[in-house]
Amino acid sequence: MLSEFEVNGLIYNDLVVTDFNDFTTDAQFWDGQNSYPLPGAIQYLSSMTPVIDSITPNNGTIYGGTTVTFTGLNFDGTPVVLIDGVPCVVTVPSINATSFQCVTGPRLTFPDKNSLTVTFGGNYSLVQDEFLYVMRWSDVRTWGTDLPPV
Repeated sequence: MLSEFEVNGLIYNDLVVTDFNDFTTDAQFWDGQNSYPLPGAIQYLSSMTPVIDSITPNNGTIYGGTTVTFTGLNFDGTPVVLIDGVPCVVTVPSINATSFQCVTGPRLTFPDKNSLTVTFGGNYSLVQDEFLYVMRWSDVRTWGTDLPPV
């Protein structure tokens, strides 16, 4: 017997979502031997899906300390932000239904791949922008013990 089934989040690239329509769809449950149809088992409600459509700035130093503003729709509660697996600390007074800010932490290692996840109460957001850690040419720390080029 299946007592609970939950699906969180979407992963996609280069896709701009402009129309969020509610829908219900069927599911199929397989217990390893038998398949059971579950008509209308999955319901998507756009009003319950946080959507991030803008991130400003979209890059910051690997040393952390960059204040990042996220804007979008359906923000409910305090977000949890991870950029390349590094927590971005949310500044609580900045949170409202359409925007919030966080301050990046230092990224001390190179990730296998760049990633950005934002959750509200465990619900994953649709993220339509990106944030990248960078080493700025103009930052003297980029050049270690060498002098920066002139």
